[in-house]
Amino acid sequence: MTTLSLGLFLFVTARAEEIRSAETVIQNATAKASAYKTWTADYVQTMSMLGSEMNIRGQIAHKAPQRMRLEMDLPMMGQSAKMKVVTGADGIMWQEMNMAGQLRVMKTDTRQLADDAGKMGLNSDPLQGMDPAKQWEQSRLLMDLTLLPPAELHGQAMHVIKGVWKPAALTNQQTAAAARMFGTTRMYLGQEDGFLHKTEMWDAAGSNVVMSMEFRNLQFNTDIPDSAFQYEPPAGVPVVDLTTVAGQMQPGAPAPATR
Repeated sequence: MTTLSLGLFLFVTARAEEIRSAETVIQNATAKASAYKTWTADYVQTMSMLGSEMNIRGQIAHKAPQRMRLEMDLPMMGQSAKMKVVTGADGIMWQEMNMAGQLRVMKTDTRQLADDAGKMGLNSDPLQGMDPAKQWEQSRLLMDLTLLPPAELHGQAMHVIKGVWKPAALTNQQTAAAARMFGTTRMYLGQEDGFLHKTEMWDAAGSNVVMSMEFRNLQFNTDIPDSAFQYEPPAGVPVVDLTTVAGQMQPGAPAPATR
């Protein structure tokens, strides 16, 4: 074997080991995270694009399998806005936006969206991201995942997984558009709790973090009443039904319904 061939062999072998190690970490983490019945956290999201920065802060609560409540303070158009997202056991996702005292309410039937996508041969469920196993399944479809050296985040030991877009995934128009903004992804998994604490999306050059999403002050298996995942639109506020928004791309389709 020539020196060049030996070097290539060692590189390929090391790469295969990185992938196997990442898969082992993900499988162990998924088993731990899937066992949590509830969790709550402070939500932190930062974005740095086109010379501007945005910082979003909020609180999130989740109850298996798919109930979620997220309340955020976010800057928008030079003003401070508040957004509330509530998904109940019925699969209805409510979104309430309050900006400058003006309320907007939207609803989405996530189960109907998933059913419609299935009829078209697509695998699309807006709530799959709440399931750790489905979350990683989607990541595997889009990216090659490898294990980086461990790191520490807020005093906790983390496994670090790096994701690089798969060439086959870039044939999808939406994925290709995302790849132009985000080059690689880094995911920080708690070594003890198996939870995905932080996700970083880096620019194409790999030199700057363009977007990050983080869960802090996590609490697992606390008692959260079902009422936290119930929502009733304020009286007199029109509700825009976003369930059929995908169909609005069809010529002549009606506008989203309101009530």
